[in-house]
Amino acid sequence: LRGIDTTLAGSCAMAGSPTVFDRALMKLFSLSGQGLRFKSFVEREQREFILYASWMYPEIEVLAKSPLCSGSVYLEEGQQSYYSASVYSHKNNTWSVRKGQISDGSIDHYFRDDYRACVSLSADAFPLLDKKKKIVLKNFELLKKCYQPQLMGTANIGITPAPHRMPENQIPHMAKVFANTLPDGGAVKLHPGFNIYQKMARIFQEELKCASLGKISCISNSTIIELEMLFEPKLLFGPRSSVSIYASLFSSEYRTISFSGYVTPLN
Repeated sequence: LRGIDTTLAGSCAMAGSPTVFDRALMKLFSLSGQGLRFKSFVEREQREFILYASWMYPEIEVLAKSPLCSGSVYLEEGQQSYYSASVYSHKNNTWSVRKGQISDGSIDHYFRDDYRACVSLSADAFPLLDKKKKIVLKNFELLKKCYQPQLMGTANIGITPAPHRMPENQIPHMAKVFANTLPDGGAVKLHPGFNIYQKMARIFQEELKCASLGKISCISNSTIIELEMLFEPKLLFGPRSSVSIYASLFSSEYRTISFSGYVTPLN
């Protein structure tokens, strides 16, 4: 959905491309047009499939309704995976019902009760989900064989918040905070959401270059910070983030910094 690099997962990929029709379909009927296209894509081979997703968002909900879908597995992704969230019933709880509850701050409408398993890097993820269905990954050595590190020698790394948590007029301020916090030679990883908000990304990159006199750069979208920490310890700087959890797992350090205008998560 965000257009990020997925080559580690395989060569076959279908990227989301929202249209005006999709927005109308979602507004009028709370139905994902992209989800319908994804559903058509995966049903071509007429084989049963299992869904792997971070939560039951609209596109995944459409896929889950396919007669070929034999179940779903939740994958840890971000802070949401650490919410003390209960499951919701799979009966009569479509996105049209749940979206209002989620907007009102409910955390109990992300994970449907008919999931087959949940997979995480930490035992603290999915705290209220069935422990018997939780798979905690521990051996990461294989990843070193399929991922080429891009930040060897770069110890200081900034982590930006998601774009929807920063007003556009505060992006220059955010760039200055990173420029003043990171030592020369440091780098900043933009949140994957900036792939959608390209204008904000360009503003940030330009302001960071100016504020740091070109001594701090932005990291490529293909760089995976969690995997970079497997190769050497990092000192990370950013707002509240699940990256802090991975830093403690992978012998690195995460320091929290603040930004004007930053919208703090409700949970």
